[in-house]
Amino acid sequence: MEDVRAFSTLGMHMVEDFLVVPINVELDDDYMVRLRKEILEKIKATGAKGVLIDVSVVKILDAFSFSILADTVRMISMMGAKAVLVGFQAGVASALVDLGVDIGDIRTVVTMDDGYDLMRSRAHC
Repeated sequence: MEDVRAFSTLGMHMVEDFLVVPINVELDDDYMVRLRKEILEKIKATGAKGVLIDVSVVKILDAFSFSILADTVRMISMMGAKAVLVGFQAGVASALVDLGVDIGDIRTVVTMDDGYDLMRSRAHC
């Protein structure tokens, strides 16, 4: 984890070949669209092999915001990188299930260490 470079006001940074995207604010539509744009630009600029999106401080995530996040994950995949969502709080996960939100093929893990391990194992596939 020696290669760390900071990006933008959103706090994105590279660790090894992975873009780490912490979400540290309340989510709204404008933020989600800006976040998606910045993630995709950083993948292009850095050649990131994977993206870890840290949602561990997100307390409220409605179905629409999750759909933007899910679309972002799919776009990341279309660019040839892997994506994983890290740290869903129990209440958020429960609310998404209650809303009938389809997680589909989106990878989730509990901790950043789990995320790094998953990214490293998938990088060799």
